[in-house]
Amino acid sequence: MLGAAWIPMWFFLNLYLQQVLGYTAFPSGSALLPMTVLIMVGMIVLAPRVLVAIGPKAATVTGMTLLAAGMAWLALIDADGSYAVDVLPASLLAALGMSLAFIPTLGTAISAARPEEGGLASGIVNTSLPGRLRARPGRDDRDRRSQRR
Repeated sequence: MLGAAWIPMWFFLNLYLQQVLGYTAFPSGSALLPMTVLIMVGMIVLAPRVLVAIGPKAATVTGMTLLAAGMAWLALIDADGSYAVDVLPASLLAALGMSLAFIPTLGTAISAARPEEGGLASGIVNTSLPGRLRARPGRDDRDRRSQRR
């Protein structure tokens, strides 16, 4: 859910900045840098402190709530909106939510693995992010055979 919400937001924000606000490619990409910086600082500095203070479940719920609020705010932007008033604050709120939700979500997902399988578990988590469509070997063939009957 985290990836399904977050990844398309970057694409649609760029579309809005370029096609509605008239930014060219470089200023549009530069306009997203504050989000990137907040995510990095949030994941490195803020998320570990929040995890210690309130635990992974509360941090994830808080982060997802902030991410949802930021995305809802972005969904309400009009065609005559502005970067400073509409896009920047909403995107920073979403970025804060992302930074708070990602670390505890990843930690929770890989904590059940044995230490020697930590890399494998991390890889599975990263490749299972929504938006990456993959065939299901064996399963798709069985589905087609059952449809022929």
